[in-house]
Amino acid sequence: MSDEQQSLYQNTDAPAWRSTLGDLQASFCTPSQTLAASMTAMQFVSTDRDNATIWVARGAPSRWYAPALAPAPAGSVTIGAKRAPSRWGTVNFTMAPQAASVAVTVAVDFVQPAGARVHPPTLMLKVRAATSTNAIKSATVTGAAADCEVIEVLPDAEIVVVRPTAAAAKAMAVKECAISVLFSAKTPRGIVEQAATLPQQHEQQV
Repeated sequence: MSDEQQSLYQNTDAPAWRSTLGDLQASFCTPSQTLAASMTAMQFVSTDRDNATIWVARGAPSRWYAPALAPAPAGSVTIGAKRAPSRWGTVNFTMAPQAASVAVTVAVDFVQPAGARVHPPTLMLKVRAATSTNAIKSATVTGAAADCEVIEVLPDAEIVVVRPTAAAAKAMAVKECAISVLFSAKTPRGIVEQAATLPQQHEQQV
């Protein structure tokens, strides 16, 4: 398994090992190739066990967003999945990285058994910059007929939180959700404090 797949096995904020992964299709200790396939699927689409949440591209490494892998023409897709299964329904998504932005499209069909009454989940989009010097600046829904809305942007965690509109929740389907994610250069943390202490350190050494 890759480092990104193995990183999905532990959440440092979780009280128990693998407590936020949901049910795997194969045990971690089972000598089977099914585990690698399950972890690869979870890199693209996964769900939390105890929360109404769908994660999109949660385990996608930063190198997938690299300019070398992102063709220059606008609209080029380098990351995506079609009819990916989840406990909330099937998920389709695409991500088209550019130099300073990523165009994201998401569609979810919240198909449930007859008689089931389930509120559609929140969508957690993991959108990474091609370089570690950039961070998410904004995330905007594009298109007048969008079935989703951005409710929060977490630049440090590289996450865009999205939820279905009231109409989409009632219809139990997100058919059109296009989001433009823009990046900007981030200020290195602690650089100002380190620069301020340099003269004092130099004087003490002298």
